[in-house]
Amino acid sequence: MHAPADISLGDLIRAPSREYAVRMSDASPTSVRLDAWTWAVRLFPTRSAATAAVKAGHVKVNAAGAKPAQPVKIGDIIRIRDTRGER
Repeated sequence: MHAPADISLGDLIRAPSREYAVRMSDASPTSVRLDAWTWAVRLFPTRSAATAAVKAGHVKVNAAGAKPAQPVKIGDIIRIRDTRGER
C-alpha cells in the first residue's frame, strides 16, 4: 500500500509482519516528531490521541519505548498496540 508521492511527512509502507516503515521524499525534513507522524498517517484520529498513546507505552520505535517528541527517521520501524492488537 503506497500513499501518493505528494505527502510531505512521509508515506506508509505496510510490511508483511504488520510493522510500519517510514519512507520520506527528498523534499521532506530528515525527521519528524513521532506523535505528529503517527497522527499524519492516520494511525490515530488526533495528535492528542497519538501523544497519549506514545506516553502510555503503546508505540515503540525500533523495538524500544518512545517519547512523543522522539524524531522518526527514514528506516525506523514503528509498532503500535491498540484495541485491535499490534500493528
